Amino acid sequence: MGGLDGNRQEFLRYHQAGHYEGQEVPRVQLDDMAGRFQKVTQASDTFRKRLEYEELQFRLIAFLVAAEERLKLWTVPFGRPEELAAIQREYQVNY
Repeated sequence: MGGLDGNRQEFLRYHQAGHYEGQEVPRVQLDDMAGRFQKVTQASDTFRKRLEYEELQFRLIAFLVAAEERLKLWTVPFGRPEELAAIQREYQVNY
């Protein structure tokens, strides 16, 4: 947002002076640019919030993909049910 404020102040200087780098700029063109700049300024907060929302949305999707991949690793069958029951009993006895 700091860049937008700096650009706005610089443009206002040119708009008030009516020229840019020694060249006269038609008032109609400056007024049109001022109107467009005003629209961009007003919409910038909305655009920033939308981008933040989309960033969070994509982070959540990435987290879900990673969780699903980890779940696939955890749910790989390790053998027959009898062998797993024996491993579980051994773990409970030792720990």
